[in-house]
Amino acid sequence: LAILAGPGTAKTLEAMHRASVLEKLVPAMGTVRGLMQFNQYHKYTVDEHSLLAVARAEALAQDQGVMGDVYRSIKRKDLLHLAVLLHDLGKGREEDHSDVGKRLAEEVAARLGFDEQDMRTLSFLVHRHLLMAHTAFRRDPNDVKVVLPFAREVGTPEVLKKLLVLTAADIAAVGPGVLTKWKESLLIELYQLTMSEVSGERNGAGAPERVRQIAEEVSRHPLLAGQAGETLAWVESQLGQFPERYVHGTSPSRIATHLAAVRRLHVGEVLVEAEFNGELGTCEYTVVTHNDVTPGIFSKIAGVMAGSGVQILDAQILTRADGIVVDTFQVTDPDYQGAPPAERLRTVGDRIASVLKGWEHVDDVLRRGARLKLTRSLPKAREATEVRIDNETSDAYTIIDVFADDRQGLLYVITNTIFQLGLSIHAARISTRLDQVADVFYIADRRGKKLDDHGQLERLRTGVETAIENFLEAKAA
Repeated sequence: LAILAGPGTAKTLEAMHRASVLEKLVPAMGTVRGLMQFNQYHKYTVDEHSLLAVARAEALAQDQGVMGDVYRSIKRKDLLHLAVLLHDLGKGREEDHSDVGKRLAEEVAARLGFDEQDMRTLSFLVHRHLLMAHTAFRRDPNDVKVVLPFAREVGTPEVLKKLLVLTAADIAAVGPGVLTKWKESLLIELYQLTMSEVSGERNGAGAPERVRQIAEEVSRHPLLAGQAGETLAWVESQLGQFPERYVHGTSPSRIATHLAAVRRLHVGEVLVEAEFNGELGTCEYTVVTHNDVTPGIFSKIAGVMAGSGVQILDAQILTRADGIVVDTFQVTDPDYQGAPPAERLRTVGDRIASVLKGWEHVDDVLRRGARLKLTRSLPKAREATEVRIDNETSDAYTIIDVFADDRQGLLYVITNTIFQLGLSIHAARISTRLDQVADVFYIADRRGKKLDDHGQLERLRTGVETAIENFLEAKAA
């Protein structure tokens, strides 16, 4: 247990694994030694990934952000590090690896002489190690029907802290750049909202004093220079128009940039800003307009991106309470290594504005985009497309989860199909795992209500699924 408590846990475990000593204490480490994970998402064998995840967790001791604060505050780092080591050791069997992992965790806990409470904690962390990522990336934690069940399952602040670090370490150990800043912000958002529930304290992410602090920092940004009191009051009023997840998951400098665009926005105007993020190696496009400038804003932006040969990695889709749209897309541009030229960023931005203003049609952009015909061929054996309907989680929206092989232009096909069905997308979580997408859309009908007709729900499911299959088959031809 002293080894597991650290510091230097990861290096010691790696040395023990090389010497085949670790499997004497954790037999499953021998079972997964050299076990390949047959997808493009994972870059390491199961044993390599597990050991690297421990190293990623330990590295948070030097992190100066929320993740680092949480890691340093964890009292039982031995339990945490052991859970990180064990989380994927159930792989390589027919049964779900999380279920196998639960039993393995209980066996290891008994072998190490853990008491019942520590055994329950270890078992839960291993068994439910995917819970936080699935909740944060596929659902809106500001919905009470999301955060309360999650909080009940986690139970205590200490377990929540360990689950956050385990989740982040697991994702970071998949491969370079997989744990993006955007994904990290989603995890932190869920953590903060859940901590308010499990701790019984209401001074977490939604505390008015925290919003005030953010507003003060935003108001001091050079882009919003003006009379201090007037600027602060205006910023506070503007923050009140955004969903809470935006306020707490976006840096003050980025908020200031968005608010500067909002201040410049006139009726019928479309503002598009683009910049290269050297830290992430991605381009960020921000679109600010009014939601009545054109129907199907999200779909049309996705179409322009596809027609321009740009691949969307993540999207933050926001419509403020006053109808102002602030959509942010993290993309890669395969034509360029490193930062694309400024002219390239302007060209794509101008195309987005032109389509949203109605000056040209998105289909024309797609037809001119010869890159759609030049993208990589599909793997010979691909995963089946799946569209799931969730009409229980949200009181306000119907949620659809889409799982499919990733192709340039797929997001446009999905969003355009939803638009053609007479439905609107109010929020989206876009996740690309190199070879597959796991996209989530919060949908309402023309009245702004969730779908309640079984026939309409089935038309949505089959319509999206059929459109995806037709698209993928055409690309494979």
